[in-house]
Amino acid sequence: MGAWERDTLSNDAAQDLLIEVEQSKSPAALIAAKLREALRDADDEDVGFDAIGAAELVAASRGRPASNFGEAR
Repeated sequence: MGAWERDTLSNDAAQDLLIEVEQSKSPAALIAAKLREALRDADDEDVGFDAIGAAELVAASRGRPASNFGEAR
């Protein structure tokens, strides 16, 4: 059974993204690529989940994390 909650980082897709970012040699480039992909393929649900998760990471890196940001995983 997969993880699924109301917040944007508590689902399987977001968890996969977080692992991918943690393992990346260039997390910023990976996040930028996920956001660009969402602009190209906005109808793909999985791409949308990645884009929302990437946006959450950008917000947190700019000092504006979601109220539950540290609770993910």
